[in-house]
Amino acid sequence: MAMWLNCLRYVGPNGVFVSDMVSAARTETNLRGMTRWGYISVDGKPPFATLKRGGRVARAHCEPLIGEIEGRWSAALDLVGLRSSLVAVVRRLSPDLPDCMPILHYGLACSGPSEVYGSSDCSSLPLPFLIARVLLAFALEYERRCDVSLAIGGNVLRVLGPSPVLVKELPGLSGVSKESLAMATGFLAKRGLIEIVGSPKSVALTAGGLAARGRHFEVVSEVEADWGSRFDLASLLSALANVSQGFLWECMEPYPEGWRAKVRRPTVIPHFPMVLHRGGYPDGT
Repeated sequence: MAMWLNCLRYVGPNGVFVSDMVSAARTETNLRGMTRWGYISVDGKPPFATLKRGGRVARAHCEPLIGEIEGRWSAALDLVGLRSSLVAVVRRLSPDLPDCMPILHYGLACSGPSEVYGSSDCSSLPLPFLIARVLLAFALEYERRCDVSLAIGGNVLRVLGPSPVLVKELPGLSGVSKESLAMATGFLAKRGLIEIVGSPKSVALTAGGLAARGRHFEVVSEVEADWGSRFDLASLLSALANVSQGFLWECMEPYPEGWRAKVRRPTVIPHFPMVLHRGGYPDGT
């Protein structure tokens, strides 16, 4: 879905200049991956992207999905109230925010436009576009105040403490992949915030890491308090709380023919989506 929203959605039958694609998506894509996986080809100077057979097939399948899924969710949830609360916030965010979560950069940090509040016609935006804009705006505000990204704070620091935790247990505790956790722990180790010891390997927070963990919770509370003074955050949180964990797990049941049906089922939903260059899956796969 991430690669549809930041790439294929903008590569029409006649192709597109890569610079125009990035401008339209308002975020970067994994251009090398999309060419390597056979979705697009990129040629010329300036670079021009055209669809390959895989890209044409993917576009045909992806195009209707967001509308179809939102229709299914409407039958099970009060999407009117949720959409209304999201629109009220998004209307006051930068109109330059992308319609998807961006691929995370070094330190698993988000990137986005300068935070200039304005107004935009967002009432007809699909549900995931609204959610992504709100979540990204929150993450950008968090990361201006904190030395670690929201992805690392919410998914890694949150589940660690002074006592060692086996590295192999981290995916089950955090809900994200071992590859993304390797990136996160490497970043934290370089800054002296964790200690990796033993065989099998275990991870524990240092004194600096405990301080960083505490700062993570402080900054989340600070940003949430600020948002509460600027937006009707109570209505949004109430609407989100009506989306039950049971419903989410039901929606994440993999299709039998898909690759996710062949791998270990997750037991935890990540607190923050980690969209990596490794294909764009929002659990860092």
